[in-house]
Amino acid sequence: MSKNFSYYLRTLHEMAGTLAKEKHKTALFYYTDFLLFYLRTGGTMKHYKAGQIYDLRLFESGRVLSYKRWEKVVRTFNDPKYICHFDNKPLFNTTFKPYIKRKWLYLKDSTYEEFAGFCSAIGEIIVKPTNDWQGNGIRKLPVTVQFISEENYNRLKAGNVLIEEVIKQHPKMRFENKSVNTIRVVTLLDKKGRAKILTTVLRIGSGDSIVDNFCAGGTFFPIDPEYGYVKGRGMNHNYQRTAFANGKLMPGFQVPFWNDITDTVRKAATTVPQCRFIGWDVAVREDGIELIEGNHNPDYEFMEMVGEHCNYYEIMKEK
Repeated sequence: MSKNFSYYLRTLHEMAGTLAKEKHKTALFYYTDFLLFYLRTGGTMKHYKAGQIYDLRLFESGRVLSYKRWEKVVRTFNDPKYICHFDNKPLFNTTFKPYIKRKWLYLKDSTYEEFAGFCSAIGEIIVKPTNDWQGNGIRKLPVTVQFISEENYNRLKAGNVLIEEVIKQHPKMRFENKSVNTIRVVTLLDKKGRAKILTTVLRIGSGDSIVDNFCAGGTFFPIDPEYGYVKGRGMNHNYQRTAFANGKLMPGFQVPFWNDITDTVRKAATTVPQCRFIGWDVAVREDGIELIEGNHNPDYEFMEMVGEHCNYYEIMKEK
């Protein structure tokens, strides 16, 4: 028996035993329930436990969006020839210019004079690698004489980065953390080209991190898609259920400019119709909202472990 298989069985045994004690059923019930879930959907133990699949009825667990199914959705609805509009940050900012308010500059296409003039007008700069993901490599830096130096310009340009002004987020969106806290809205274009909202999640960063990503310690809460309020407990980066973010009780919190958020993502979703399944990250400014980025492979964990589960078959009906 391989070490991996032994570890898998041991983990399954521990999970089934823990659930049996918590739910007052037998461990055999949860062995069977998980195996049925796995055989029907390809779902993982992490999904089964963190997504509370064990609380679903058999027909409900059979239609959830497992990671394996999520991969198929991405392949089905997003044309690889067009995902560059989402993977490439300068191209994204250009493609979705009507929905972006912040000033930005792509150094590979800019002179030193343009760089110095851009930075001199702004107190703080966000530096973003153009082809990275999950917030990796993003930095917030003060504009100093050293920062505006030609030497630093050449170094940044060689690093293939985009620089942007820092967004001043709405006061109600500040939760004792350093990042801009964003809304993740996942949309799907149906057969008639209309944008349907699949999931909506509030993302809140932690501590000194300047990004609100899950991998950077973020906490996420489900939002009512119609009215824009946090409708229940969320999940932290340790996959633990919680009602708090940085000490603030979140259920009932109303996201500002909610109708603007949903209207904007529905319009943006039709801009590149060859990519029909997109996760939008939206910032709420003092004076409105704007797009931060679009993800052609939006995290299935946001869709399945925070709030209500998706219906895989309803999604695939639109192919």
